[in-house]
Amino acid sequence: MTVPAEVARAGTEAWLREWITGLGLCPFAGPALAQGHVRTVVSEAAGAEARLRDLARELQHLRAADSPHRTTLLVLPEPELPLADFLELAGLADALLAAIGLLGEVQLVAFHPEQHFASGDPDDAAAFATRAPFPTLHLLLEADVAEAVAAHPDPDGITVDNSRRLRELGPAVLAAQLRRWRAEGA
Repeated sequence: MTVPAEVARAGTEAWLREWITGLGLCPFAGPALAQGHVRTVVSEAAGAEARLRDLARELQHLRAADSPHRTTLLVLPEPELPLADFLELAGLADALLAAIGLLGEVQLVAFHPEQHFASGDPDDAAAFATRAPFPTLHLLLEADVAEAVAAHPDPDGITVDNSRRLRELGPAVLAAQLRRWRAEGA
Protein backbone atom coordinates (compact mmCIF):
# COMPACT_ATOMS: atom_id res chain seq x y z
CA MET A 1 0.00 0.00 0.00
CA THR A 2 1.33 3.40 -0.98
CA VAL A 3 0.21 6.52 0.87
CA PRO A 4 -0.05 10.00 -0.68
CA ALA A 5 3.26 11.82 -0.90
CA GLU A 6 1.95 14.63 1.34
CA VAL A 7 1.17 12.14 4.13
CA ALA A 8 4.59 10.51 3.83
CA ARG A 9 6.34 13.89 3.89
CA ALA A 10 4.30 15.24 6.81
CA GLY A 11 4.67 12.02 8.81
CA THR A 12 8.41 11.92 8.25
CA GLU A 13 8.84 15.58 9.16
CA ALA A 14 6.74 15.07 12.32
CA TRP A 15 8.96 12.08 13.22
CA LEU A 16 12.03 14.25 12.67
CA ARG A 17 10.68 17.08 14.86
CA GLU A 18 9.06 15.01 17.61
CA TRP A 19 11.43 12.05 17.92
CA ILE A 20 14.75 12.77 16.35
CA THR A 21 15.07 16.33 17.65
CA GLY A 22 12.28 16.40 20.26
CA LEU A 23 13.55 13.36 22.15
CA GLY A 24 17.14 14.30 21.39
CA LEU A 25 17.83 11.03 19.56
CA CYS A 26 20.22 12.89 17.28
CA PRO A 27 21.74 15.91 18.98
CA PHE A 28 22.99 17.11 15.60
CA ALA A 29 19.61 17.20 13.85
CA GLY A 30 18.11 20.16 15.71
CA PRO A 31 20.56 22.78 14.46
CA ALA A 32 20.41 21.40 10.90
CA LEU A 33 16.62 21.53 10.97
CA ALA A 34 16.53 25.03 12.46
CA GLN A 35 18.94 26.30 9.79
CA GLY A 36 16.91 24.82 6.91
CA HIS A 37 19.62 22.32 6.01
CA VAL A 38 17.32 19.27 5.95
CA ARG A 39 15.56 18.30 2.73
CA THR A 40 12.70 15.78 2.70
CA VAL A 41 11.92 14.21 -0.66
CA VAL A 42 9.28 11.55 -1.29
CA SER A 43 10.23 9.09 -4.01
CA GLU A 44 7.17 7.82 -5.79
CA ALA A 45 9.34 5.71 -8.09
CA ALA A 46 8.51 2.05 -8.46
CA GLY A 47 11.30 -0.49 -8.33
CA ALA A 48 14.88 -0.39 -7.16
CA GLU A 49 16.34 1.02 -10.39
CA ALA A 50 13.98 4.03 -10.45
CA ARG A 51 14.51 4.63 -6.73
CA LEU A 52 18.27 4.61 -7.24
CA ARG A 53 17.83 7.24 -9.96
CA ASP A 54 15.96 9.38 -7.40
CA LEU A 55 18.79 8.78 -4.94
CA ALA A 56 21.36 9.82 -7.56
CA ARG A 57 19.43 13.05 -8.20
CA GLU A 58 19.40 13.77 -4.48
CA LEU A 59 23.13 13.13 -4.27
CA GLN A 60 23.65 15.72 -7.01
CA HIS A 61 21.44 18.20 -5.17
CA LEU A 62 23.16 17.57 -1.85
CA ARG A 63 26.61 18.05 -3.34
CA ALA A 64 25.73 21.13 -5.43
CA ALA A 65 27.74 24.16 -4.35
CA ASP A 66 24.63 26.33 -4.18
CA SER A 67 22.49 23.85 -2.24
CA PRO A 68 21.31 25.09 1.16
CA HIS A 69 20.80 21.47 2.23
CA ARG A 70 23.34 19.46 4.18
CA THR A 71 21.25 16.32 4.60
CA THR A 72 18.42 14.64 2.68
CA LEU A 73 15.69 12.24 3.74
CA LEU A 74 14.57 10.19 0.73
CA VAL A 75 11.23 8.75 1.83
CA LEU A 76 9.44 5.79 0.24
CA PRO A 77 5.68 6.19 0.82
CA GLU A 78 5.24 2.44 1.30
CA PRO A 79 5.07 1.66 5.03
CA GLU A 80 4.45 -2.02 4.26
CA LEU A 81 7.52 -2.42 2.04
CA PRO A 82 9.14 -5.58 3.43
CA LEU A 83 12.22 -4.88 5.53
CA ALA A 84 14.30 -7.36 3.49
CA ASP A 85 13.42 -5.54 0.25
CA PHE A 86 14.29 -2.19 1.79
CA LEU A 87 17.61 -3.45 3.15
CA GLU A 88 18.40 -4.80 -0.31
CA LEU A 89 17.70 -1.31 -1.71
CA ALA A 90 19.93 0.22 0.99
CA GLY A 91 22.69 -2.19 -0.04
CA LEU A 92 22.28 -1.15 -3.67
CA ALA A 93 22.41 2.49 -2.57
CA ASP A 94 25.68 1.85 -0.73
CA ALA A 95 27.04 0.14 -3.85
CA LEU A 96 26.01 3.19 -5.90
CA LEU A 97 27.88 5.47 -3.49
CA ALA A 98 30.96 3.29 -3.91
CA ALA A 99 30.63 3.11 -7.69
CA ILE A 100 30.49 6.88 -8.09
CA GLY A 101 33.26 7.48 -5.56
CA LEU A 102 31.21 9.01 -2.76
CA LEU A 103 31.99 6.60 0.07
CA GLY A 104 33.70 8.71 2.67
CA GLU A 105 32.01 11.85 1.36
CA VAL A 106 28.35 10.87 1.80
CA GLN A 107 27.01 8.63 4.54
CA LEU A 108 23.82 6.62 4.11
CA VAL A 109 21.61 5.68 7.07
CA ALA A 110 18.57 3.48 6.54
CA PHE A 111 15.39 3.73 8.63
CA HIS A 112 12.39 1.39 8.33
CA PRO A 113 9.19 0.92 10.38
CA GLU A 114 10.26 -2.63 11.33
CA GLN A 115 14.02 -2.22 11.52
CA HIS A 116 15.95 -3.33 14.59
CA PHE A 117 19.52 -3.88 15.63
CA ALA A 118 20.83 -7.15 14.19
CA SER A 119 22.08 -8.28 17.59
CA GLY A 120 19.05 -7.11 19.56
CA ASP A 121 15.48 -7.98 20.39
CA PRO A 122 13.05 -6.48 17.83
CA ASP A 123 10.54 -5.91 20.65
CA ASP A 124 13.02 -3.81 22.66
CA ALA A 125 11.99 -0.15 22.64
CA ALA A 126 15.62 0.75 21.92
CA ALA A 127 15.13 -0.71 18.41
CA PHE A 128 12.94 2.29 17.61
CA ALA A 129 16.13 4.34 17.24
CA THR A 130 16.39 2.87 13.73
CA ARG A 131 12.70 3.12 12.88
CA ALA A 132 10.80 5.77 10.97
CA PRO A 133 7.16 5.90 9.92
CA PHE A 134 8.17 5.17 6.32
CA PRO A 135 11.21 3.47 4.77
CA THR A 136 13.76 6.28 4.54
CA LEU A 137 17.26 6.61 3.14
CA HIS A 138 19.06 9.40 4.97
CA LEU A 139 21.96 11.02 3.13
CA LEU A 140 24.45 13.01 5.18
CA LEU A 141 27.62 14.79 4.22
CA GLU A 142 30.42 12.92 5.98
CA ALA A 143 32.35 16.11 6.78
CA ASP A 144 29.32 17.47 8.65
CA VAL A 145 28.98 14.23 10.61
CA ALA A 146 32.66 14.26 11.58
CA GLU A 147 32.49 17.91 12.64
CA ALA A 148 29.36 17.35 14.75
CA VAL A 149 30.78 14.25 16.44
CA ALA A 150 34.06 16.03 17.21
CA ALA A 151 32.18 18.92 18.83
CA HIS A 152 29.88 16.69 20.94
CA PRO A 153 30.97 16.20 24.58
CA ASP A 154 30.01 12.49 24.67
CA PRO A 155 29.34 10.95 21.25
CA ASP A 156 29.70 7.42 22.66
CA GLY A 157 26.91 8.13 25.15
CA ILE A 158 24.32 9.01 22.48
CA THR A 159 23.27 5.39 21.90
CA VAL A 160 23.05 4.68 25.63
CA ASP A 161 20.96 7.80 26.22
CA ASN A 162 18.70 6.98 23.26
CA SER A 163 18.07 3.46 24.53
CA ARG A 164 17.17 4.80 27.96
CA ARG A 165 14.76 7.43 26.57
CA LEU A 166 13.04 4.98 24.25
CA ARG A 167 12.70 2.30 26.93
CA GLU A 168 11.12 4.87 29.25
CA LEU A 169 8.42 5.45 26.63
CA GLY A 170 7.99 1.74 25.88
CA PRO A 171 7.41 -0.13 22.61
CA ALA A 172 3.60 0.14 22.70
CA VAL A 173 3.67 3.95 22.87
CA LEU A 174 6.38 4.17 20.21
CA ALA A 175 4.62 1.76 17.82
CA ALA A 176 1.35 3.67 18.22
CA GLN A 177 3.10 6.92 17.36
CA LEU A 178 4.63 5.46 14.19
CA ARG A 179 1.18 4.18 13.15
CA ARG A 180 -0.34 7.62 13.73
CA TRP A 181 2.29 9.33 11.56
CA ARG A 182 1.72 6.76 8.81
CA ALA A 183 -2.04 7.27 8.89
CA GLU A 184 -2.31 10.99 9.44
CA GLY A 185 1.01 12.36 8.33
CA ALA A 186 1.43 14.67 11.32
